[in-house]
Amino acid sequence: MPDRGRFRYGVNDAAAPVRSGIGSRYSRRRRDTPMSTNPPDPFLTSDEPAAPPGTPTYAAPPPTPQPQAVPPQAAYPQQPYGAAPVSKPKSWMNVVSLVAVGVGFMMPVIANVIGIVFGHMGIRAADRGEADYRGVGLAGLILNYVFAILAVLAIAAYIAFVVWVINDCSNNPNSTFCN
Repeated sequence: MPDRGRFRYGVNDAAAPVRSGIGSRYSRRRRDTPMSTNPPDPFLTSDEPAAPPGTPTYAAPPPTPQPQAVPPQAAYPQQPYGAAPVSKPKSWMNVVSLVAVGVGFMMPVIANVIGIVFGHMGIRAADRGEADYRGVGLAGLILNYVFAILAVLAIAAYIAFVVWVINDCSNNPNSTFCN
């Protein structure tokens, strides 16, 4: 067999200097498993002859210890396959916050205040990990604030209009609003 320099048949010669850097053919020495002579064969039976002494064989690397990982325990019990998913106990607060936006069209201020309260409580519970649907609670909270402000402005405008009509009728009885 022809000699291939210091890399013969894929095995490094430990005594050969290692070239490294830009433009070098091999940047680092390859490390193979160490050679040994006749390691004990665990699969050898009494019927098979052992290898003659001095025959080079590769020694198996020592087994790597596997870490004994403890699986994390879920905060809430897992359901078997096919069962309905388990919701966290305070997830309803975030849903009530969003539902209160729709109810706020019928009972403007009362439903919006309830939605704001449950929105804050639901978001805090979601931050602590006691509730799901944090985004639903945040959307309900923002919309309840917006509609509560609009409802208060609408009520103030209505009251201002009624006061203006009463004032106009008392000063001018022939006004179009007074007939």
